[in-house]
Amino acid sequence: MKKLWTAFGTLAIAAGVALGSAIDQINYSTGNLDGQTGGGSSGFAGAWDDTAGTPEITVDAGSLVPSATMRTGYATAGNSVKSPVGAGANDDFFASRQLTTAIDMNSGNTYYFSFLVSGSWTDQSTKRGWNVGFSTVGNGLTGGITIKNAYNTSNLSYASAGTETGFTAVTDFSSGNAYFIVGKMATSNGGNDLLSFKVYGPSETVAATEEWDVANNTIVSSSSLGYLVIQGRVNNTGSFYKFDEIRVGDTWDSVTIPEPGSASLILGAGLIALARRLRRR
Repeated sequence: MKKLWTAFGTLAIAAGVALGSAIDQINYSTGNLDGQTGGGSSGFAGAWDDTAGTPEITVDAGSLVPSATMRTGYATAGNSVKSPVGAGANDDFFASRQLTTAIDMNSGNTYYFSFLVSGSWTDQSTKRGWNVGFSTVGNGLTGGITIKNAYNTSNLSYASAGTETGFTAVTDFSSGNAYFIVGKMATSNGGNDLLSFKVYGPSETVAATEEWDVANNTIVSSSSLGYLVIQGRVNNTGSFYKFDEIRVGDTWDSVTIPEPGSASLILGAGLIALARRLRRR
């Protein structure tokens, strides 16, 4: 039995199974996002929580189609998350989902994440913006680290507690395209935590090895980020944002390649082969 568990651990590493990993492909029925869980998602301790008195964020039919050329093996599934639709007045939205294993910013570990995002608007000067990332609480951006589309601009930045601090050179977040965003948080016990991120848009190809538009920028965060968060505001009449394919892992590959359950399939096949070998002994 000891040999079996040793081999199990080796196979888990080979298959890319990482502690603290999570995936949510928004594979839910259409309707309110609030209370949704399951759908093949993993790495979360509970359901989505739309903090508005009347839930505003919905599950919209169909996955986002990346405008970039994705790596072989990356696959979308299910539906997508949609913000409320703007009606000419500021309309805030916020939803969170608790991670099974919080991101420990004092651990010295490196965390990767990725997601798809798109938007639709006619007037950039009044469209507002969004945040996607991680927070210490499920009802705000306290101590949080996010990727942010700053209000009323095409800029993408990283943000601490919702305040943008570093703009990327890629400033063409435009209406109608689905952008693939990859981030990396290198944590430190007693030193500076560092964040890097890359934005892939039209006519771009996702690289096989990590590359960054913004690299190794010092971030200020709390010690433990236990919630995935989506936050923002719409204004421009008819405007909205959509989010999809949220992944957390410990390598570039883990958030840019894997199909849902691919690691489990590899692990399962390996265990079957191992069991057969042990029975023959």
